[in-house]
Amino acid sequence: MVRIINNPQSLLVVAVPLLLIVQLLLPLSLGLGVTLKFGQRIRSSSSSSISMSRGMKNSLEKDEEEVDDCYLTEGTKSIIGEMECIIGQDDGGRGMKSLIVPGDLLKGAMCVAGLTCGSTVLVLSGFPCCVTHDIPTETDGPPGALAIARAVVALGHKVVIVTDDCNKAVFDAACHGHSWATTPPSDNNNNRKNRNSLSLMTFPGNDKMTRLDRERMKDLAIGCDLIIACERAGPAMDGNCYTMRGIDMTSLGLIAPLDTIVQLARDTSNHNNHN
Repeated sequence: MVRIINNPQSLLVVAVPLLLIVQLLLPLSLGLGVTLKFGQRIRSSSSSSISMSRGMKNSLEKDEEEVDDCYLTEGTKSIIGEMECIIGQDDGGRGMKSLIVPGDLLKGAMCVAGLTCGSTVLVLSGFPCCVTHDIPTETDGPPGALAIARAVVALGHKVVIVTDDCNKAVFDAACHGHSWATTPPSDNNNNRKNRNSLSLMTFPGNDKMTRLDRERMKDLAIGCDLIIACERAGPAMDGNCYTMRGIDMTSLGLIAPLDTIVQLARDTSNHNNHN
């Protein structure tokens, strides 16, 4: 099964509370013996969408809301709600309020907490909006993507960060320079294992995509269990990706068609569910 999380807020802000909530929810899948089995259904909203594919079967034994009501205290719910309110502040006046769906922060964390150990998670990132610079990468995505990758790896999963070719240098530096904190006892073997569980894959702009590139995308879509899109440029109705000021990043050749991976995962899910 592939679950797809698309978060419109800045990941640098979202990553820390999302991972704190994952830690709060770990007893649900570990200590309390509650197994979350996500089934053959598709959910969507303005701020997040989920589709199902390979790997985990059957319907949710407990819905997210039911698990929340049964095992989370009112105090914990209140803290999560406060985090969501902070994340949802639109200080820049960009109109993001209409994209926020109450409860999505908790549901996103539950997607991670409910993974079977050893799952493969894709983190799609990259918003090359600094179009006049040799390296057009903005600075929210890389540290946020690494923060999520670090937590997901610590939970026993593999992570592939996927971005555009033009962002490779920045994300590569972030991956190699990232500090892998380990649970005690901290040791080099554990650090080495963590580093081996994280990889980076990049793709060129749409006009430079080759058959091999499309095969790589297909392999990613088929082989993953969870897709998280964060601080990632998404296509407008005309298929192009724009900066906040309306600059067309796609026409400049900066944007790889990473949304294709999401669509391939959904298509694979639908095909498997009908067989």
